[in-house]
Amino acid sequence: MNSFRTRRTPSAALAKPLQNHPHHDNGGSTRPHTKEPDMEELHGRGVLKLSWGPTVNGRESLGVDVFGKIISYLGRLAAEGHVDSHQMYIAMDGDLGSHGGFIMVPGTFAQLRALQADVEWNRLLVAASCVALNLVIGLYGGGDARATMEIVSLHLSVHDQLGLLADSA
Repeated sequence: MNSFRTRRTPSAALAKPLQNHPHHDNGGSTRPHTKEPDMEELHGRGVLKLSWGPTVNGRESLGVDVFGKIISYLGRLAAEGHVDSHQMYIAMDGDLGSHGGFIMVPGTFAQLRALQADVEWNRLLVAASCVALNLVIGLYGGGDARATMEIVSLHLSVHDQLGLLADSA
């Protein structure tokens, strides 16, 4: 007997365009959208976050070299206008066995997507994964109240279409 329950796929619900989800303007009022925002509008500004854990034992010197190259590369991209800037942070306390540090790369959604597709960037990420444990990279949208609320509204709209929001009555 199969112990797994068959789940209904949400493809039909997701195939419907997301319409009339709340839009929060600067006044805090809500109004329906007249058109669906595209991903560039939702994530007009964002940040790419690269985080890592401890250095692989015996690769500490190589780790300094690899992360130095990452910082140099991001500096060159910032100077050429391909990203806004970059900031590196190193863990000072907490679970240092799990958290080593992170780099934040702010920019437009288009700039950050282009960085994710860049061959040299991806080579550097592979090198970083060879010298540091728990390498994680993520793209985050938002940056201001309006953009963040657009993203939250999109998530709520999908949850509502899937019937996952509890009735508020």
